[in-house]
Amino acid sequence: MDRRDEHRPDDEGLHLPGTPIDDAFARTQVARLLPPAAFPTTAAVLADGLEEAGAEEAVVAAVRALPRGRLYESPGEVWAAAHALGA
Repeated sequence: MDRRDEHRPDDEGLHLPGTPIDDAFARTQVARLLPPAAFPTTAAVLADGLEEAGAEEAVVAAVRALPRGRLYESPGEVWAAAHALGA
């Protein structure tokens, strides 16, 4: 069974870019699937890494929607920026 099938998002959480996902689940994916060695880097590179690691499409899309031209230093910083866009 694909791990992505284990999670059933509800109507609460991040709505970026139009697909609701559970905040705690998405934060966990970002932290678990992005190794410390991946930082600092851009959102585009991080999104590619998340996609390759099998993250939910909505999580990848949220990271791809982050502002360009900025380096992100940690998974927490990535998630804080993504959540701010969805607020």
